[in-house]
Amino acid sequence: MAVLVMRYLQKARLLWSANFKRPFRRAARSSISAGETDEQIVEPQEVLERRAALFPSMGGKEIGPFLRKLAREAPSNTAIVEVGSWLGAGTAQLALGLRERGEDQSVRIHTFDRWIASKSEVEKASRKAGLQFSPGEDTLPWVTEALRPFGVGIEFVKGDIAAIDWAAGPVSVYIDDASKAPSRFYHVLRTFGPFWIPGVTVIVMMDYHYWEKSGSEEHKCQKYFMEAHSQYFAQIEGFRRASNAAFLYCKKFDFARLDFNTLLAPSGK
Repeated sequence: MAVLVMRYLQKARLLWSANFKRPFRRAARSSISAGETDEQIVEPQEVLERRAALFPSMGGKEIGPFLRKLAREAPSNTAIVEVGSWLGAGTAQLALGLRERGEDQSVRIHTFDRWIASKSEVEKASRKAGLQFSPGEDTLPWVTEALRPFGVGIEFVKGDIAAIDWAAGPVSVYIDDASKAPSRFYHVLRTFGPFWIPGVTVIVMMDYHYWEKSGSEEHKCQKYFMEAHSQYFAQIEGFRRASNAAFLYCKKFDFARLDFNTLLAPSGK
């Protein structure tokens, strides 16, 4: 079965690789509606679980059970936001969680990425899953086709993080795998923070501890923000794999008045 699923993923890559190579301008949106699948590839949950396990991953698959639980238990009529999804490993785990909700499919995934393969991403896709991309190639067509069989609502927003906007309502789950630099982290906080729900929203930062590996001061921006505003967030204890950290948004914070300097230096300096 794993071989059949991998063949499907490879087939999706081959079908789409020659198309959709238009240059990126700002933010382009495409979507998969709940239940929108080809009748020939509708699959039961256990088959989709095997499919999800084959996505090349840089962290999303490794915390799959946690992401699935968040999606499964998200309040109705809220959104799941994923900033940075690469080839959709974490998105697939979230999709599995949405399927486990049963009839309540009012929660939708909104995933943001450039989906332009860098040289290092080309190497990782080949090494992790045997997928062949070219540097600069548009990977979004492959991602949308690979996720289509999951049959849940997913909106893909293609563009630079600096161009992200949001007007789709309350966010119950926020996953960030792309905002390691202060300027970008500041932008996503100001964009999505006002839509977080006190006492409900869980924030997953995939690169929270990345500074330990990189040694870069700017990669501490997430850490500095949380330390400076610890009364608004509670870290979820016992959750850490590699660079990950997760927090519960506890009480309302005025993101319109966010001080950029709190992303640059330890609290109290």
